[in-house]
Amino acid sequence: MDIELFHQIINFFVEPAGGSTLRYDRDGLAIITDDDNSSLWPENIHNFLENAKEGMFGPHFSYPIYLVQDSHHLNHYIFKLNSGWLAVSLPLYFDLGSVVNGLPVGVMKTDSSFNLIYFNDQTCHLLGLGPDELPGRGWMSVFEEDIDSTFQEFYLQIAKGESHALSKKVSIISPLGKRRTLSVDVIPQFEASLKIQSFIHVLTDVTREHETTRELKYLVSHDGLTRLSNREFLLEKIQSAHDSNGLENSLLAFIDLNEFKPINDRFGHRVGDEVLKIVGERLLHVTRSCDTVARLGGDEFVIFASNIQSQHDVFAFSEKVLKKLNENVSVSGVHHGISASIGIVTAKALANLNLKNAVEVSSEWLRMADMAMYKAKQSDRKVAFYDDRFRKTQIKIQNKNQELRHILDTQCIEIYFQPIYEGGRPSSVEALSRFPECKYHNGVEDIIETAQHSHCSNELFKQMLTRGLSAYAGLLKRFRNDNLHDYCGLSLHLNIDAMQFSQFDFVSKLCAEVNEFELLPRQIYLEITEQALLGSDRLVEQNIVDLKQKGFKISMDDFGTGYSSFQRLMNYPFDELKIDRYFIMRLHQSKKFKSAIKAITLLGQSLDLNILAEGVETEEQLRYVESLNIKSIQGYYYAKPMDMNSLVQFFATLQEEKYESKSFTTLN
Repeated sequence: MDIELFHQIINFFVEPAGGSTLRYDRDGLAIITDDDNSSLWPENIHNFLENAKEGMFGPHFSYPIYLVQDSHHLNHYIFKLNSGWLAVSLPLYFDLGSVVNGLPVGVMKTDSSFNLIYFNDQTCHLLGLGPDELPGRGWMSVFEEDIDSTFQEFYLQIAKGESHALSKKVSIISPLGKRRTLSVDVIPQFEASLKIQSFIHVLTDVTREHETTRELKYLVSHDGLTRLSNREFLLEKIQSAHDSNGLENSLLAFIDLNEFKPINDRFGHRVGDEVLKIVGERLLHVTRSCDTVARLGGDEFVIFASNIQSQHDVFAFSEKVLKKLNENVSVSGVHHGISASIGIVTAKALANLNLKNAVEVSSEWLRMADMAMYKAKQSDRKVAFYDDRFRKTQIKIQNKNQELRHILDTQCIEIYFQPIYEGGRPSSVEALSRFPECKYHNGVEDIIETAQHSHCSNELFKQMLTRGLSAYAGLLKRFRNDNLHDYCGLSLHLNIDAMQFSQFDFVSKLCAEVNEFELLPRQIYLEITEQALLGSDRLVEQNIVDLKQKGFKISMDDFGTGYSSFQRLMNYPFDELKIDRYFIMRLHQSKKFKSAIKAITLLGQSLDLNILAEGVETEEQLRYVESLNIKSIQGYYYAKPMDMNSLVQFFATLQEEKYESKSFTTLN
């Protein structure tokens, strides 16, 4: 054969590669490749194609992408390799059809007008057509798109020298309704004059790969639990709308569930997840197909709605969403009451902001909606529309959240103890959490409120509980080491938040911590407020019963200031009733307060409960509560809350004075 002509053929279709290797077999046929590892290919080219037919070369080569015939009666088959190109020259009589008919892909040959000339068996299988349905242009009937227009455009690109191959993924539906995704690779074949003679089509079934890719794309852009869009997809939708000038008459609605945290803590994540799924379904139900509903995480959702024409439409939209979300949720036959807070911002609010691009627009818009949502939580209607004044509020919230996070991360909660007296002698201490001086919070209650709004209350209360038990264990150890044996039997009063009593694993976790600090349940009074019992369910009741059985004592804290109910005193196995300081501090103002204290005391005593009066600061208050036979007293009259060192010194002084008094009495 003409070696120079062969090189010209290769160079015409393939960009010249340095280091091309030219080899001959014993029949005088040639292999040219730029693959340095030319030993991969057999000495005999006939064997090469036979081995290719059996799949022995795996992914090392593709099917022929060019076929050129020359005047020497040779067929030049050009293959695309992973690492280069391969050209094989064979006599015209070599039957390539016998090779391709057994391949796992469809191979077709059409004329220059795309009429079918040749096809292998796999083509019929992939297209779902019989051999008699394929000839001519019958094979195009199963393609969902106008494949003929695609081919005609490809033909023109070849003529202009703009393309040499076509690779496209297309969907087909067989006559039986079966859908497939095919990868179609089309390569032209040329006459010696370089005029297009025909086309080789290679059809590969990529349905599984296509579905896997589609599923992966879906998972990347959607929330795995609710199957709603996720934050990234939401921001992309907003950015896309911005770039196409499609934000006009649009709004963002930021939604936060108000009662989700207690449900999740009480009944566990499985129930919580089901609630979130139901909420997602409800949001899809009240929105349109053109709207984007996304879950940002936790119990936060966002709706991106377009084509909202008027202020009336905005109000109607918010009321529709709120009404649907305020319906009770039923999981496994148990009804859970939930509600939502919604912050809404229309695209008009972005008009006066100097935002440079779509990314800044999407981020700032979402942040503005978040601000409006926090304002909604503070309103009675639970709906708020963005106002520029919200920015100051948001900055304040962010500062509080950062300060709380610093407190939690540094675990800087300090425990103070206030003695509780019985019969004039210390009998117990109440553990009170104290925080370092804060710039943005005003006291413990303010910190707790921030924790509840930022979903950190569980972490905060756990630290407070752990620090209280640890400090109490350390206090008893100090008493023993300092020979303050009179006080080694002091019990501990520990405040427990309503949320903690509502957790399904609270009892087991509390017992584990008590055991870790080598304490006994009988040493501990757990103070629970009436708020914790408001609307309580079987889980709270069961937790209280289980704690009693473990040996803990249960005290109702702040009785008379919350949602006092005689029924609750009857239903729960309390050991103690604690009269709130509100009544004690006002007993001198009116006879009504004295009567109220007396009534509460008689009620508790009739139920065999120990009565503890807190907030006793004066002699008058002390004498009155003692006249009612109230045995346990707590307040500044006896002692203020103190840190551990101050308390140890306080008790050391008491013990010293006690023994000095005894010695003086003995001497006399």
